[in-house]
Amino acid sequence: MSSMKTARLTVPMAILAVALAVIGCDQGNGQVLQVPVDEGVGTCSGVGEEGCPCQTGQVVACYPDAPFIDADSGEEYCVEGQRQCVDGAWSACEFPEDAEQFPLIGDPTLCGGCDPGCFNVHDCPTGRDLSGTNSENVMWSLDQDGLILGGKLINARFAYVANDPQSTVSKLDLSTANEVGRYYVGLSYNGTANSPSRTAIDSRGNAYVAARAFGRDGAVSKIAGDRSFCVDRNMNGRIDSSAGGADIRPWNQDECVIWSVLVGGSNSVPRAITIDRNDRIWVGLYNYRRFDVLDPNDGHLIRSVGVSLHPYGAAIGRDGVLWFPNGCCGRPTIQSINTETMAVSATFTPPGGVCDGSYGIAVDATGRVLVGGYPQACASRYTPATNTWERFATTSGAVRGVTVDATGRIWAASHNWDYNPHWVTSWRADGTDRRVYTLSDSVTGNACAVPIGIGADFNGRIWTPCQYTSRIGIVDPDTARVQVLSNIGPNPYTYSDFTGFLRATITAPEGSYSRLYDSRWTCTNDTVPHWAQLYYSAVTPADTRVTFWARTADTADRLGLSPTMRVATQPGDTSPVNLEEVFATYGVRDSYRFLEIRVQLQALAERVTPVFRNMDVVYYCRCECDTNDACTDTCDCDVDC
Repeated sequence: MSSMKTARLTVPMAILAVALAVIGCDQGNGQVLQVPVDEGVGTCSGVGEEGCPCQTGQVVACYPDAPFIDADSGEEYCVEGQRQCVDGAWSACEFPEDAEQFPLIGDPTLCGGCDPGCFNVHDCPTGRDLSGTNSENVMWSLDQDGLILGGKLINARFAYVANDPQSTVSKLDLSTANEVGRYYVGLSYNGTANSPSRTAIDSRGNAYVAARAFGRDGAVSKIAGDRSFCVDRNMNGRIDSSAGGADIRPWNQDECVIWSVLVGGSNSVPRAITIDRNDRIWVGLYNYRRFDVLDPNDGHLIRSVGVSLHPYGAAIGRDGVLWFPNGCCGRPTIQSINTETMAVSATFTPPGGVCDGSYGIAVDATGRVLVGGYPQACASRYTPATNTWERFATTSGAVRGVTVDATGRIWAASHNWDYNPHWVTSWRADGTDRRVYTLSDSVTGNACAVPIGIGADFNGRIWTPCQYTSRIGIVDPDTARVQVLSNIGPNPYTYSDFTGFLRATITAPEGSYSRLYDSRWTCTNDTVPHWAQLYYSAVTPADTRVTFWARTADTADRLGLSPTMRVATQPGDTSPVNLEEVFATYGVRDSYRFLEIRVQLQALAERVTPVFRNMDVVYYCRCECDTNDACTDTCDCDVDC
């Protein structure tokens, strides 16, 4: 909700539907929003419509049939007016010149007709309605008349770095670099021998960690990206979770570690993990030469895909193709899997002299594959379209992790085997303008020794964990400043997409907008809500989609206890959606006080974006005994029995 005062729209839905068509908040295909109206007596619903009966002298608030338009910004807004009861009938709505401007997001309005318990909430967001708590990577477009992809990924603000010998993962705030959580991962019976390494982050900020567990049972663990996703397992009314390195909870007792599952069998050695655009987890089992695909909700195995190589890392391009290298440290051989068709490609190896080493892997926006060249001082790049390889040489040190930033610039972390400051090197996409940064903090004197992984954040900075000195190194390309901080666990070891930047910008560019509906505005005393329908308007050009997700709970802070329910996806589904059927499919009650709708925008190709225009939630305030078919309960508000 906007911080501005919110208008209480009192026009019936029949009038509101016409207004939506006039102002552009229609269905995106020329169809006016149609909300079912209870056909019964008369046309006056008792909510103060012009010409309807009233008691002379009464005054009520009223609102325009169509919003006003700000001459400077082009944004639409509402104002509150007054309707007078003159000679027993309501007058037209009158608006004072100094009326306060309200955003278009409105409180519940009566649906019209003769059902006084039916309400509609209309949400047609503009730029003023977006905030860091309800949106990420979306912006309002006047030209498109809706929300499109753009701006910054505000909520994707954490990095997850594995601490190998401790069997933990550090959660780092990408704004402050502070460690805000540390969690045991893997399987508890493996003790401290879980050896976590690769981490990956999904579309909602949840982290997944692959634990290699050499000679034992490998595992994947899921860590909640937001506290509302954590699970109050002991039902004490709060979330018991780590606040940092000095507060590590025992195995299976941190309520933000959602699940840990066995993958493969004994000594499967999960050495690769990445997440596709459908949020499925792909885990590469090194010793088994296969990828297991896991469901993000509970980690169950969806299917396995056998491959020819030993996966040592993985990255997915915008085309949905997953690439992985064969082990480490020799001439790079890579292979791919189409994550939609499950087809496995042939293997590809460069000719001698390109870069005779391999380690980390990344894919850029054009689908080219980068491979770190350890133990060589170089990196390789493979272009599938032309079946060609290129070499990028550093000045010193063996290259481990590789990545790309938002400009397409290539980054590599390299090191020797000592405790001296080591290096980060970058090139333009064409291999020119090589820049070398020595990982020494001129302010603190801290050194970053043996940087392994490397990742960009959403403000353009480059992060690398320092294995030997148990620190985190940060490079700001704009100022060339190097920071080496101590906020991390012992001997960090990771070189996957530990910031989530590649998935959010390369694999599946996306953004989202959320709205929390509170039925208490209208359902009072002994009534409860019945969430009935979702109407929506979205435009989805080729290679784009918009998905609507829902959660519900009696208190806002317990939304994380409810399953996230897919309500609709466009293209594919059509408006309106029967929420009662959706809730029933997931086994969730449709009478909780709060409903959260999250609108996810995704683009599967470059330079295209879907458009989200508006949505309406229709719900009913019902007496609880209305659900009793026998009508035996006593209920003051019950008129049906």
